[in-house]
Amino acid sequence: LFIADTLSRNPIPHLPDSDTELTKETDLFCYHVVATIQISDPNLILIREEQAKDRICQMLNKYSIEGWPDKSQLQPSLSKFYSVKDEISQNEGFLLRGSRIIIPQGVQRFILSRIHEGHLGVTKCQQRARRNVWWPGMYRAIEETVKNCPQCIQNSSNKQQPLIPSEFPKRPWQKLGIDLFKLDGVWFLVATDYYSRYFELAQLSGLKSNEVIVKLKSFFCRHGIPEEIRSDCGTQFQAILGSEFDEFSKSYGFTHKTSSPHFSQSNGAAEAAVKIAKILLKKSPGDPYLALLSYRNTPLTNGFTPSELLMNRRLRDRLPSTPKFFNEKLDFTGLREKEEEYRQKYKNNYDNRHKAQLLDPFRVGDNVWITDLKRHGKIVEICKEPRSYVIESEKRRVRRNRIHLKLAPYYKPHSPPNHHSSQSNRQEVVDGQPDVNPRQSSSLVQPRNSLGRTIRRPARFLQDVGTLEGGDV
Repeated sequence: LFIADTLSRNPIPHLPDSDTELTKETDLFCYHVVATIQISDPNLILIREEQAKDRICQMLNKYSIEGWPDKSQLQPSLSKFYSVKDEISQNEGFLLRGSRIIIPQGVQRFILSRIHEGHLGVTKCQQRARRNVWWPGMYRAIEETVKNCPQCIQNSSNKQQPLIPSEFPKRPWQKLGIDLFKLDGVWFLVATDYYSRYFELAQLSGLKSNEVIVKLKSFFCRHGIPEEIRSDCGTQFQAILGSEFDEFSKSYGFTHKTSSPHFSQSNGAAEAAVKIAKILLKKSPGDPYLALLSYRNTPLTNGFTPSELLMNRRLRDRLPSTPKFFNEKLDFTGLREKEEEYRQKYKNNYDNRHKAQLLDPFRVGDNVWITDLKRHGKIVEICKEPRSYVIESEKRRVRRNRIHLKLAPYYKPHSPPNHHSSQSNRQEVVDGQPDVNPRQSSSLVQPRNSLGRTIRRPARFLQDVGTLEGGDV
C-alpha cells in the first residue's frame, strides 16, 4: 500500500520552455493543415471570392488585424459592424462573426434564396440562418423575402380578423337578414329579425327573384316593412340598377345591403337562423309548425323569447300556462345593456379563440392574390362595407372581403384592366357566387362554365342546323 505524500500533490507552477515551444509548434502545424485543405463546396468558394473583392470586407479584415478606429471616423457602411467588432475575425480565408460567415453584399440575394429554398416561415428561416451566416439587416431581409415569395403567398391564408359585432337595432323588425337554403331537395327562404331573433320561414317553388319577392311581401304584410335588409350576393338579391330586387327595395322603401361573396360571416344572423331552421325541420318532419312555435316561445340569453321581443306579448302553445302568465306586462328595462354586454363577450371569445389579428388595409392600385379564386388582381375600388374591396382580376371584376386577399407585390399585370360600363361592373361585382349555381335565375344570367366563360354550342352542331353565328347562341 502506497500513500501519496505532500510533495506529490503540489502542482507544477509552469511548463518548461521546451514544452511551451512544442505546444505552439503543434498549434501552428494544425492551423497550416486546416488552412491548406482544398474547399470543394462551390458556395464557400463563391463567398470567399466575393469577400476578397468586396471593399467592406477588405476594410473589416484590416480593422480586425490592426484595430478599430473610433466609430465617428467610420463610413456609414462600416459603422453597422461597430457593435460586433470584437466578434469579427479572419480564419481559414473567411471573414467571420464568431463562427458565422459574414456574407458580402454581392451574394446576399443568393444566400437568401438558399435560406428560403424550403419555403419555411419567417421564424424558421431566421433560426436556420442564425447558425451559419450573418450580415447587418439579415433578419429584416429574410422577413421581406418570405413575405414577397409568390409560392408562400399563393399557398397560405390570412389569419382571422377581429369580429365586428352588429349593432343592436333600436326596435323590432327594423333590420332583417335573409338567406336561402336547401333541405331534402326543397328550397326555403328564411328572414330573421336582428332585434328579436324571430325568423319567418317559407318554402319556395322556384328560385327566381319574383318568387323570393312574393314571399318577402307576405312577411311584410304581417310584421311591417323593415328599414334595412342584409343578404348574400345570390342572383335573386342582385343589386344591379334596374333589377327586380332593386326595384322592389325602392318601391317598398328599404335599404338593401349585401355581404362580400364567400364571406357568410358578415350575414351571421341569417346563417344562424338557417342552422336553427334546418334542425327544426329535420327533427320535426311531421309538424314543423309546432317546432317553430316552440323556438319562438323559448327565452334567449337576455331572458325574453323571440315572440315577446317582436310582438310584446306571449304566444300560447301546448305547454300549460295560467291566464295571469299571458296578462303580465313585459318590462324590457336593461335589455339593451344585456345585449351589448353579450355582443362584447361574444366578440372577445371569438377573437381569443381564433387569435384574430387586424390585417393592413389595401389601397387602390395594390396588386393582390385572390385566395379562393387562385388568381391575381388589382384593387380598383374600396367598398362602403367594412373590409370589402372590388378587384379587377385576370377574367372579370369581383368583390371580396379582406380575408380572401393577400398582397402580391411581385405581380405585374401584362395589360391594363378592361374598363366596362358602371352598370356591367356592378353586375360582375355583386355576382360573387360560383358561375354554375342552381340558385341563379336563367332570365338574368347566361350559362357559364367553371372558368367564367359563356357556354357556346359546338360549331359542328350549328352547321347541322345551318345556323352558325358569331355571337353567343
